[in-house]
Amino acid sequence: MNMFSVLNTSHNSSFEKVLEAEGNLFKMIQQYWYQHNFMTLPWWLLVLFTIFPPIIWWLLLDKTRIFEVMTYGLFLGTIATILDSIGSNMMLWTYPVRLSSYLFPQFYPYDVTLVIIPFMLIYQWVNDQKNSLLQRLFLLVLSHT
Repeated sequence: MNMFSVLNTSHNSSFEKVLEAEGNLFKMIQQYWYQHNFMTLPWWLLVLFTIFPPIIWWLLLDKTRIFEVMTYGLFLGTIATILDSIGSNMMLWTYPVRLSSYLFPQFYPYDVTLVIIPFMLIYQWVNDQKNSLLQRLFLLVLSHT
């Protein structure tokens, strides 16, 4: 007896409806992406903002502190991705320009490059905790305006 046979038919029917709705949503997202995102100026800017910040970060990174800075960045990245996923799924905000129609949720390029990298650089450059906190708060406000 497999685990799916335990589910009754009403659950199976509901789940099939959810899968059908997800399939329709994916098709709509692909159409929207090809018609309104792909190869547009905002899309190219997103491509540039996805490629260049990690390169700049690598050039400016204090390689002797790479583990410390990366750990900080991964911690922030996890928090940013979770919070952004919750907000996006609750329809509190959305991103009209997607890097790819296959990225869902669509915010990963934003969270990874435009949020985490500036925070990692500030963490690396600021040793005084009071100044660091003020600068992080400033970046937080700046990133949400």
